[in-house]
Amino acid sequence: MLAAAIVGSLLPTGPAVADEDNCRPLRPGDEDSPIVCREQDWFHAADVPVGNVGSLQAQAVPSWSTTPPSGSIQDGEGGAAVAETYLTSCFDGERCVNELAFEGAFTGNLESIAVSLHSEEPLWARCPALGNCGERDNFRVVLKVDGHLLYDSVNYSDSVPIDTSTTSQRRDFAFTGLYDLLAAQGITHPGFVHAIRLRISPHNSHPAVVYRYDSTEFPSGLVFNPTSEELAGFEIVNA
Repeated sequence: MLAAAIVGSLLPTGPAVADEDNCRPLRPGDEDSPIVCREQDWFHAADVPVGNVGSLQAQAVPSWSTTPPSGSIQDGEGGAAVAETYLTSCFDGERCVNELAFEGAFTGNLESIAVSLHSEEPLWARCPALGNCGERDNFRVVLKVDGHLLYDSVNYSDSVPIDTSTTSQRRDFAFTGLYDLLAAQGITHPGFVHAIRLRISPHNSHPAVVYRYDSTEFPSGLVFNPTSEELAGFEIVNA
């Protein structure tokens, strides 16, 4: 897959470097353009290595960091979470047992977010008939920034390419145009620390899905303000 090849280059073996080389005008040629800076982050487990086991989403929510996990899940690094797709109860309207949630922060102007995440489920669950595995999968994704709902696909209407050759599926998707959405809420300060919450739910025709994230076997994370070349390998869900 094109996305998998590109994402492989997006996920380095060391922490992201925050310097001027990672920054660029949002609108090239406009001397008043806001400046956006690229930052790469990796998903990390919260207070337990595997979250939401037994539908206990009341545990701490996983987050991200510019420092990758030091190894694989097999080495006790990274993390995982379970989504019980047949259940829909929520603790506070945003911590639901049928989804994976991440929350964290990003400092600076925010224009786009690229997401890479692995999920694992039995092949029979993704293939209605033997040899009839679809090349795309539907899911629901919700993005909140600074308390503002910027995107909700609703009714599992998002569809992204998946690799059906193994039980580990990789989803690569992105949000764009976020700067103008936040500007409409009066949030444009370049030093602003954004509070971000991302929720992902697989289609409820699937059984329980296990999401895995580390830096080797299941490299998963976010790229804030990726370049246009990088975005070419992602499905833009809010286009």
